[in-house]
Amino acid sequence: MAARFRIFRKPITASVETCKAIVAATVCLHNFLKLADDAMPPLKRRYCPPGFSDTLSPNGDTILGLWRQEKCVLKTVGRFGSNMHTKSAGQLRENFMQYFCSVGQLEWQDHHVLDTGRAY
Repeated sequence: MAARFRIFRKPITASVETCKAIVAATVCLHNFLKLADDAMPPLKRRYCPPGFSDTLSPNGDTILGLWRQEKCVLKTVGRFGSNMHTKSAGQLRENFMQYFCSVGQLEWQDHHVLDTGRAY
């Protein structure tokens, strides 16, 4: 579990009750992820792919898993989308901007807002 949950890679600096809660939460999360992963075909498993954990050979020797070679458990995440707002979100922002720069304007706000060079 230390390969997946970094908190177990060093002593936990917390109260005993908090440590118990951390362990219980990570065990529950591990079991949930493991069950979901086991339902997938072996080559599609991501949480615990084949060869990741230690196993026993038929004669009882321990075969070391790939988890021992991991240096960083956090993987690089690419972009999930265009990082652009929807048209309705853009329109809502424009409506708020128009309101707060006219009817809803406060006398002090211009002294606390940086000038973006945008024409209102």
